Amino acid sequence: GGKQQQQQQQQDGKDFVGFEGYSYDPSSFYRPPIWTGASNAADGLLGCQAPAADGLELHPAEPTLQELRAASFAEPLPRFPTEIHLQILSHVISSSGNTTCSFCHIFQLSTLSRVSRLYHALLQPYLYSTVNLNFNSSIKSSESLTHHWDDRSACLEHLRLASKRHQLELRVPLLIRTLTSRPDIAATVRRLVLPAGGTQTYLTCTLEKQLLPELVRCCPNLAEVDGVESLLARQFFSGEHYCFDGLEQQHGVLAKTLHETSTLRKWCWNVGNAAGSDFAARVWDQNPAMAGIGFVQAHKNWKALETLEIREVWNLEPEMLRGIVSSLPRLWKVVFVGIRKKRAGHGDSAAIFAALEALSDTVTEVEVGNIDDEAFLPAVGEWLRDRYDQGRPITSVRISQVPITTKNLCAFFAAIAVRERLRFYLPLLTRWGCAVQKLSLDGNLEGEYIYGADEACMELGGLQELGWRVRGGEMGLADGIRRGWFRDLQKLSGVEDEQVALVAREREVALI
Repeated sequence: GGKQQQQQQQQDGKDFVGFEGYSYDPSSFYRPPIWTGASNAADGLLGCQAPAADGLELHPAEPTLQELRAASFAEPLPRFPTEIHLQILSHVISSSGNTTCSFCHIFQLSTLSRVSRLYHALLQPYLYSTVNLNFNSSIKSSESLTHHWDDRSACLEHLRLASKRHQLELRVPLLIRTLTSRPDIAATVRRLVLPAGGTQTYLTCTLEKQLLPELVRCCPNLAEVDGVESLLARQFFSGEHYCFDGLEQQHGVLAKTLHETSTLRKWCWNVGNAAGSDFAARVWDQNPAMAGIGFVQAHKNWKALETLEIREVWNLEPEMLRGIVSSLPRLWKVVFVGIRKKRAGHGDSAAIFAALEALSDTVTEVEVGNIDDEAFLPAVGEWLRDRYDQGRPITSVRISQVPITTKNLCAFFAAIAVRERLRFYLPLLTRWGCAVQKLSLDGNLEGEYIYGADEACMELGGLQELGWRVRGGEMGLADGIRRGWFRDLQKLSGVEDEQVALVAREREVALI
């Protein structure tokens, strides 16, 4: 019987070819591997998500012979094509992702990955492409415990795991062990998500100087780190910790490691001072190895950076912004919102335009905003038109928190309206087009807007997606859509007015 069972198992393995050419055994004779705890690197997959990381079962009991026999005759995995299994898993993952409890989501994924070798391989990208360390037991559910002081909801099952500091110190070493022993898995990590709310809410000496820097160094293809956006706003410890006994004891190791990570493709600075005499203390925590590294020099190792966001940062001179964007050759998306010289107030349009003028040809997406100047909106339109005429068009632009009037809105539309030649008909025949393909406007309109008041912007052909969050301009937008001035519009978002929605549906424009 054992020989026949082995022959049948080998034949089943030959008949089924799974994900990317690998063979899997979906027969009833396949026994899933027994989980032996997170300390076993051979298990290879779950690291910090392992059940043993909860501290409840550090040394699980060995399975009995009866349990092994029961596992060997488990329900077989259906013989579906790999694509069907992918669709099943995608549906399960999307349904489990509806909860904001990170523990529920990651434990469901880890359970699925132990169903079979096929699911183990298919779920590995979901588990490790984004390493989510934002441990959070909050959940939106009627069956949850509500904290009366802030109306949060917490998952009752994982409420005991809500300490971010404790969970990080408990789980990150196990994750580092897995990534170190499995370089193939470490190479799949693209994004690292740290707890939200600021590093000062959870960071300890061990995390800042040892665990998190080592985790970043374990990921050779790390492209994005979330949770460190407020690095400019406050130093990690602000002199509250005194462990400066030598170079090995200095703080600022995490910031230094991020500065040296050359694979980063996305970075965000959110609120803070980009200069000042205390810059080294706030950002590098007086680490001697980072002496003389200012805000501009902080970007020098990020040659692979593709997305740069600078929001509400002050003490920024135009020369500093030119130096930053000119040193990043692979940028394709930039966000400049509220950047200025003074600590308080709105953004400086001169600084923003200095950065826009220095953008390379690779940049195709731009977001600007928080400028209290009515001339800013038409000026952005002129800049977009110049880029289009130079053969370096911006395909997507978002403008938010700017004053909007009928005059400057018409001037903006007139600026981005361009003449297009109809190549497939008459070479000399032209029509009105648009300098951008995706446009998003956010602000409050002063007065009543009538689209087409300026005859030069009667049509914006080529505009495919429009985000309209201009309060007070709904009637003018509905009139423009009804008359066909947005003839190529495919998607419309941000609209709450029923009349605009009705006209959009009549024109077969998808509402988002």
